[in-house]
Amino acid sequence: MAPSDGLRKIAILGGGVSGLAAAMRLTEDPEWKTKYEVTLYQMGWRLGGKCASGRSGPGNRIEEHGIHIWLGFYENAFRMIQQAYEQNYASTAPTCPIRTWDQAFKPHSFICLTENIADQWKVWPIEFPVNTGVPGSGGDVPTMLEFIEMVVQWLAELFGRSKMAGHALTPTEHQSHGAFLDTVSGFFRGIEHDVEEGALNIGAHVLVLLRATIEAAHKAVDLTPFGCVVRDLRQHFMNWLWSKAEPTLHVDDELRRLFLIMDTGLTTITGLFMEGVITDPADLDKLEEEYLLWLKKWGAFDICTNIKTSAIARGLYDLVFAYENGDTSKPSFAAGPAIRSIIKMVFCYKGAIFWKMQAGTADATVTPIYSVLKQRGVKFQFFHKVLNLGLSADKSAIETVLLEEQVELQNPAQEYYPMFDPQGNGLLCWPSQPLYDQIKDGESLKGYDLESFWTTWKGTQKTLTVGQEFDEVVLCISLGSMPYICPELVTAFPDSWGKMVTTMQTVRTQAYQAWMSAGLKDLGWQQASPVLDAFAEPMDTWADMSQVLPRETWPTMPASVQYFCSAMPGGIPPQSDAEFPAEAKAAVKENVSEFTKDSLPVLWPDYKQSQVTSEYFRANIDPSERYVLSVAGSTSARLRANESGVGNLFLAGDWIDNGFNAGCVEASVMSGFQAANAAMGRDMKENILEATIMNRPG
Repeated sequence: MAPSDGLRKIAILGGGVSGLAAAMRLTEDPEWKTKYEVTLYQMGWRLGGKCASGRSGPGNRIEEHGIHIWLGFYENAFRMIQQAYEQNYASTAPTCPIRTWDQAFKPHSFICLTENIADQWKVWPIEFPVNTGVPGSGGDVPTMLEFIEMVVQWLAELFGRSKMAGHALTPTEHQSHGAFLDTVSGFFRGIEHDVEEGALNIGAHVLVLLRATIEAAHKAVDLTPFGCVVRDLRQHFMNWLWSKAEPTLHVDDELRRLFLIMDTGLTTITGLFMEGVITDPADLDKLEEEYLLWLKKWGAFDICTNIKTSAIARGLYDLVFAYENGDTSKPSFAAGPAIRSIIKMVFCYKGAIFWKMQAGTADATVTPIYSVLKQRGVKFQFFHKVLNLGLSADKSAIETVLLEEQVELQNPAQEYYPMFDPQGNGLLCWPSQPLYDQIKDGESLKGYDLESFWTTWKGTQKTLTVGQEFDEVVLCISLGSMPYICPELVTAFPDSWGKMVTTMQTVRTQAYQAWMSAGLKDLGWQQASPVLDAFAEPMDTWADMSQVLPRETWPTMPASVQYFCSAMPGGIPPQSDAEFPAEAKAAVKENVSEFTKDSLPVLWPDYKQSQVTSEYFRANIDPSERYVLSVAGSTSARLRANESGVGNLFLAGDWIDNGFNAGCVEASVMSGFQAANAAMGRDMKENILEATIMNRPG
């Protein structure tokens, strides 16, 4: 479409992570102002989407949507934040405690899962090794086969350190193992595996054979016979391990956990070979079956495919809220995205598996990006709520964007300035409410939530028109809002938009923060500061986030602050149900009360309610706040950044087919880059890091 006045006007709708990433990519060329005019429209007073955080109440406390921790494989997200800090460094106050990315993020390696064994919760502590990598630095892209080789090597080392490595062959085992070797001897003829089977037990020898199989696969043209051998090796190994482990699984923590890891890992490898998705990264997304059912199909034992008995499965599913409608009895995670997530998280991290922010999520991540974009000349229109995208008569273009201008500014000639400095040291933060002194009749707004789908506050409507206020649109609002703001697209394109909104799913989440007069040891927790997952409902995930306390302004500093979150059951009531937000928050409070009474003492045996000095409860219920799931059968329903079906509309968010296809910051950043590249007429994968595995951005 021809530009209206020599410059192409690009409207970014939504200021979440994908919208900010799109703006960063559109404006990274120093000459961008000679080509484009970029305006970002945002509902309410703050940016960040699900990563928006606020300051409020006593101590300018940090109030989050939930637990936000970046993972060490977030290559594109870390590179973007590193560039933002670098470009913003000179304009940041020297007194600011966070001026560089490595002041904003610190590595964290201590993770815990929990297991409910015979109605007794047990903590499974895991100290992930650190490495010398720096997230965001890029690098070579290993192939799927190379990653499988890494996984097998790791499993072999894990087994070699276990108590099972010393089990000698019994006469019966020697006979059965010999019979098994006879069945595969033809395959291994000519393949080097230079350890005599008599020197090892069944498990160790099978792992030697499996490693030899993977090494030989690198040289093979046809991988078909390899899949059958991998399948048979896995079955032989796991049947032997089950015979040794089954009698004591419920009492032997080490053996049970070894079994879960080995069966989950080896069955996943078996399935990848048998499904024929080893050579083409794009093929992974063809695995749309539910992951646990997919594991079962390829032979996994019930203990590994039951969400209640596998802490590995429950930890993964809790991490991404992978439960239909928030019902933990209905786990659903498409196998392809699930496998990609596991491999990236466990085998692709740089520095550490987790990186914790040292301030509020928005303070540490959105502030530097917003500041850079302002310096570059991006226009920000806060308090602009998208109501509808209007199609042209021939359905070839977005012709109008209907907005609600929620407030009138005191000085309409100036943009709203969204941040403040609670500590007076230069660390600019985002408030939990608007800065009312910049708003005309701001006092009358108090008590209304301008971010709420159900608010009764009504502003004034205005229409953006193609060729006047915009030429192209980058839609960065999350999936849950699509039926409400894009009904024309859903109706006009039933096979794409219609399929997407009916097949893909979102879920409510809930969060709780507790500022404590007690530290971890005073609460009875005797291990290191954890990130803990797979715990009891209704708050299955816990992180000690006391590292952010120095960024708050309490008269008397709390000893610690603890964050909890989980999926939350429920749908989206009608917009007319103005009482619903209060009801949802009350439900979170009730859930927390139940949790702290019945379950939390398992982790904190010395916990007392009187140790809680301040609390924050949150229900993420709005359509755009609901977490985007990767349920079984949904991957093929995703649209790519350039697949809107409309010439001047590009899509961004963790809900699109961005090559990662599971909800996280990295997927959002990748999608924003893809949408911006498409809007500029570039290859969608241009300048997107693929240094982990199987990203498919182009």
